[in-house]
Amino acid sequence: RELEAAKGAEVSQARKDYQASRDIVAQAIEAEVGAARELKAEKAKAGAAAKAVHDQRERLLELQKKLAMLEVFKANQARMRTLEAERAAALKAAEEAKQNIRDYQKKMKEMAA
Repeated sequence: RELEAAKGAEVSQARKDYQASRDIVAQAIEAEVGAARELKAEKAKAGAAAKAVHDQRERLLELQKKLAMLEVFKANQARMRTLEAERAAALKAAEEAKQNIRDYQKKMKEMAA
């Protein structure tokens, strides 16, 4: 009987130890699942942030292209204004030269007369 009581107490203690170990394992699993969920959420946040960075970089590139085009357009306009001013100056010089020739011819006629 004492042996059975001792064995019963040993079995009872083993069951308690088993249940305690089982509870510890369940808590560890629950903690690991929670950590896995947090990791997944953080990875999702990181992915969203990476996408936002990528999108902003693409937007920056497009804006840089647009700026470069506008700068070229501005330079072309400035060059056109310069050419137009040079053309106007050349036309004015040609007109003045024609007038000088007319004046000279008029003087020559007056002197001949």
